[in-house]
Amino acid sequence: MITGAGPEILSAEGIHTRTRNHWGIETKIHWCRDVTWNEDKNQSHTGNTAQTLAALKNLALGVFRLAGIPEIKRATEWIARNRRRATDLLVAL
Repeated sequence: MITGAGPEILSAEGIHTRTRNHWGIETKIHWCRDVTWNEDKNQSHTGNTAQTLAALKNLALGVFRLAGIPEIKRATEWIARNRRRATDLLVAL
């Protein structure tokens, strides 16, 4: 059994759609944070540090996407070379 919901509540197509949506989020957010920003190697365990960093990374991803920037790694490196670009990017939105 994949789900406790009966076929009258959730069809096979519904299960497929929900599964695809879940992995879409995994690919768009978690993969980017893990691979591009090495989040799994982060050793911040005091207080709310890890949660705060995750929120800031989600904010950065949102800004990049709103600005129409698809290549997150390249954009991160571009901003790292001149941090003022982050402010310029926010102002442009």
